[in-house]
Amino acid sequence: MGGIGNYPNETDSRFISPTITLPQITDSKEIYLEFWQWFSYPNNRFSDDKGFVQIKEYFSETGKWSDWSTLGSTIKNTSSVWTLRKESLTIYSGKKVEIAFYHTVDDYYTSTGWYIDSVEISVP
Repeated sequence: MGGIGNYPNETDSRFISPTITLPQITDSKEIYLEFWQWFSYPNNRFSDDKGFVQIKEYFSETGKWSDWSTLGSTIKNTSSVWTLRKESLTIYSGKKVEIAFYHTVDDYYTSTGWYIDSVEISVP
C-alpha cells in the first residue's frame, strides 16, 4: 500500500491474495498469518486514515463468499520501526479464503501509508 511519496486523499485500496485453501489442523495446532509492517498515517483529530487486515470465506454449499471481516486491530498513526504482525487463522482451518490488506483515506491529511513485507501463512 506504500510507494513513492504520499497517497492521495479520499481513496480506498484493497490488496487481495489469491484464493487459499488453509490446511485442516488438529485441536493442538494453530494457523497464523504473519507479515512485517511499517506504517505512517496522520496522527491528528482531523484525519481518519487507517488500514485493516481482512479475510473472507468461500461457502461451497452456496457458491458465495462472505463479506470481509477484520482480523485484529486497526492500523493507525505511525510505527517507528518495522514490526512483525501475527493474526490467528485457526477458525478458518480447512476453509477456502482470501486475505486482504485494506487501506482507507479521508479527505484531510495524507502521509506515506502502510508497507507490508514477507507475508506467510504458518502452522508452527
